[in-house]
Amino acid sequence: MIKCKKCGYEHINESDVDLHHIVPKWIGGKDIDGRAYLCKENKGKDCHRRLHKHLYEIIKPIIKNITNKWLKE
Repeated sequence: MIKCKKCGYEHINESDVDLHHIVPKWIGGKDIDGRAYLCKENKGKDCHRRLHKHLYEIIKPIIKNITNKWLKE
């Protein structure tokens, strides 16, 4: 069994979980930075999709602000 790091749901099938990089690969994260098993979309409590939605809501205004500030320099 593989346990979701967020909700603790115990998955019987490995295909029901995603391996989430704590530091995203798109900003230079590596496997050694840490990874966590999270419920895959529509499995368990849908933790991986929920996390990405949460991160997007936080990051979007920051990126918009930084971009606008940079454009005005």
